[in-house]
This record gives sequence, C-alpha cells and structure tokens, in this order.
Amino acid sequence: MLRRLAALAIVAVVLTACGDDQSLRASNFVFSDTLTVYDVDISDLSYPTGLSRDAYSATAVPIAGGAASFDVAFRIKPDLSVDVIPAREVVSAIASAPMVGILKSPVTYDDLDRVPEDEFRPDTTTNVQVGETFLLQVYRSTGLLICYYMALPRVYSKVVIDSVNPTLGAVYLRQIANPNCGYRSLVVGLPRD
Repeated sequence: MLRRLAALAIVAVVLTACGDDQSLRASNFVFSDTLTVYDVDISDLSYPTGLSRDAYSATAVPIAGGAASFDVAFRIKPDLSVDVIPAREVVSAIASAPMVGILKSPVTYDDLDRVPEDEFRPDTTTNVQVGETFLLQVYRSTGLLICYYMALPRVYSKVVIDSVNPTLGAVYLRQIANPNCGYRSLVVGLPRD
C-alpha cells in the first residue's frame, strides 16, 4: 500500500509539471561554444557539416548516411550568406529528425540575453548574413532526459556566423545554448528562467 501511495505521488508531481515548463528547476548550465562547420554541398562526407545538441554540449558532426543525428546543416551561398537548413529538410527519415524552428533576431548576439516569445519558422531553411543573430528552437522528444516530462520538449540557443571561407567551404560560428527544456535564458550559467 505504501508503494502504491508513493507511486501515485510521483505521478501527481509529473502531471503537475507537464503543464508548467518552469515547475522543475534548471539543472544544466547555459554554455557558450565556438565551432567550425562545413558546407553540406561541397564538403567531404566525413567533415562536420551539421550542428548537433545534447544536454551538455553542442557539436559539429558529419551528416553522412542520412541519419538524423544533427539539428541543422549549413550551405554557403554565392553572396557569402548562409542557408541554415533544418534536419528534416536534409534527411529522408523525417521521423527520426528533430523538429527545428529558426528565428532571425534584430538584436545583436552580445545583447540578446533571452529567447523572445516570437513565432519560430519550423523546419524551414532560413538565409542569414554573416554577423546576423538567429535562434534555434529544437523540439526534443528523445535524447534529453530533462525533457521527457514536458508536453513540448523545447531547447533554445542563439547563434551568430562570424565568417565564412568559401574556398574551404567553412562556416565559423559562435553559440550560446540553454540545455534546460523550456528555459529561455541565454546568459551563461545556471538559468532561473
């Protein structure tokens, strides 16, 4: 009987948390990273052409083989702008790819400290200029244990492309990512919201 009551209490806490993304405290630090990724069209298949997130890091990863082990890929355009391409527009197995929303920001990278409530463009390639800030909203139904209790398991990050090298097909970028599901803070450290 005691076990049954304990189980019911746990279920009640989880169900209560499902309606409020902020009901559980953040447990992961917002982190900053600098990465190099390569143009998805002109790079060797073993080069890191995609950006992948997990709960503790962001990684530039190869996207060869059609697996959806990444969130976005990149394509350098002739005018040296960059297309940011969600995984679902690249891979054939869409069911295994995360849904990714992209939102360009009028706020500079250094001044943007919170994800706005604006509408993200889900699974739509977005063209950005070098120096232009954009945000990623990644829906994670698997892979992030902290997101399992949520109805909409979202994690956020801001990204800026510092430069491109069209000869190498290289895209040099910085990002700040919040691995806490539903939290919108983009300030490095343990977030409050």
